[in-house]
Amino acid sequence: MAKKELTKEQKEKHEKVKADNFVRLAEMRVGKALKVLDAVGNLANKNTYNYTEAQTKKIVETLGDNVESVRLMFAGKKDLASAFKL
Repeated sequence: MAKKELTKEQKEKHEKVKADNFVRLAEMRVGKALKVLDAVGNLANKNTYNYTEAQTKKIVETLGDNVESVRLMFAGKKDLASAFKL
């Protein structure tokens, strides 16, 4: 079955929907990520937790590596794959 050609107006509407979805989801997902990062930051409370410098280094490096992966994904250069264990 042949694919139906969209009119210019339909294409523009489709592109606007995609752009609106991107903004909506980006705001929601980045907001969630920031909240989770705040929670990770709470682990730095020495009154509540004991940890080694090696553990903190691994956490910070893992987060930095994943931020870099996201940057590369937006540049079209990499897929994101992550797993974390201390």
